[in-house]
Amino acid sequence: MKLLERRTAALEVKEELTVADRQSALRMSKLLGDVSADFKSYHFAIVEQLENEDDLKAEQENLDRHELQVMELIDRLGQLMEVPSQAKPVAGVDLLQKHVDHLERQYRVVGAPVAILGICRNC
Repeated sequence: MKLLERRTAALEVKEELTVADRQSALRMSKLLGDVSADFKSYHFAIVEQLENEDDLKAEQENLDRHELQVMELIDRLGQLMEVPSQAKPVAGVDLLQKHVDHLERQYRVVGAPVAILGICRNC
């Protein structure tokens, strides 16, 4: 578990993640699932042998701590696996074209009723 945390931290400090880094995070996520399942198996085997209420309570606290660590690490790995969207920068010409298109739509909306009423000869 500590090794997974260290490796995750090493990826988190990188300025930009490569495809290989994201794949590594995915593999670590799968490994984390295996490690967690193994921990729970051992935990429940130990709990079955315990009779003292204080020991049972201590084991439950260990399981709770483990679950919190796993959930935190899953969230961190999930963030590493996300691929940032690369929005295309809007060029000046594209922005102007959007305005022209908007004005043309407005003209059609206003022009159609005016043409029907016969108020405007060029509409």
